[in-house]
Amino acid sequence: MRRKALAFGTDPRNYAARGCATVPCETPRPMKRDVPMLDIRQLTADYAVAPQISLDAAQRIKALGFTDVINNRPDAEITPDIQTQAMRAAIEAAGLAFHANPVIGGAITPENVHAQSAVIAQAKGPVLAYCASGNRSSIVWALAHAGARPADELISIAAQHGYNLEHLRRMLQG
Repeated sequence: MRRKALAFGTDPRNYAARGCATVPCETPRPMKRDVPMLDIRQLTADYAVAPQISLDAAQRIKALGFTDVINNRPDAEITPDIQTQAMRAAIEAAGLAFHANPVIGGAITPENVHAQSAVIAQAKGPVLAYCASGNRSSIVWALAHAGARPADELISIAAQHGYNLEHLRRMLQG
């Protein structure tokens, strides 16, 4: 029997997130309409970024194989229900490590870059970092790799996922 191509592509992680096995289901289980879809952008095998995640996304994030979650969003930007304390509780309840590294847009500090780099280095598996759109999480990742990876590569990886880091070229060149 020939399987139909499903609207959510061929990436096995997409099927697992929807409750299917790691191969396409004949009839995928629908997501609850009140549960936002995860917009995860895999920059490398070990690091992905996403826009703001919801409290109920923790189990899906774990099912996708992530071991650590970095919150790059300052609490002042968001409602109390998804601030650091609430997100930490949800992520840790799912058995994942949670790290808060609030990054203020346009004011990324060396401490932000160091903290992001340290989490990536110590993580026991893939890391998912989130902020409002994923942009700050991609910027702090790229800055953490400045000098160790070519600037063209860092800019290209981010661009493939919709993030323009060209304005950071001089900083990324080390």
